[in-house]
Amino acid sequence: LVIMVQQEVGERLLAPPGSRTRGLLTVLVEAACDARMVGRVARTCFLPRPQVDSTLLALTPRRPGLVPPDLDQTFRLLVKAAFGARRKTLSNALSQSPALDLPKEDAIALLSQCDIDPGRRAEELSAREFVRLAAAVCDRWDRPGLGEWDVRSLVGHTSRSLLTVETYLADPADGVPDAVATFLGAFGCPVLPMRYESAELCKIS
Repeated sequence: LVIMVQQEVGERLLAPPGSRTRGLLTVLVEAACDARMVGRVARTCFLPRPQVDSTLLALTPRRPGLVPPDLDQTFRLLVKAAFGARRKTLSNALSQSPALDLPKEDAIALLSQCDIDPGRRAEELSAREFVRLAAAVCDRWDRPGLGEWDVRSLVGHTSRSLLTVETYLADPADGVPDAVATFLGAFGCPVLPMRYESAELCKIS
């Protein structure tokens, strides 16, 4: 796949670990594709002329990708939490993310377990390091593919066959993850996703 993007966007997508321009999208692209620059397109090639130059990028999907399917949601959650507080150290960024529910001492222990200095920052990590960390987090939750989703509410109605579920996400509009739906479906419980602000945070046990 060859795409053309603004030069600044191209530089961000190709930014190596340690670069200040590296971001969440950089890591997600790195995990899924081998990305390289194949050319530049000057602003003078367009009419009307834009204010920026462009870059041609070749994206070759990794087969398989760096992230195993059962770690994908956890991986994305970690990357989002880390870059959501990119000026903070990883131990602080991860422990202060409400979606992860990680005490600081646990965050430090998990990072150390993965040979990642807790004092590093998000832009210093490679996609492979985030994958290692995702695997360690899933081991801590002891429920790969499901543990990354804290369920904010499991609200019983008149019948055991109907449950209202809201996943503990920054954006609840993402809906109920397949892993949660599958888990509840095993008990004959169809899932109806909806917002339920007053529910207490709980976890499936």
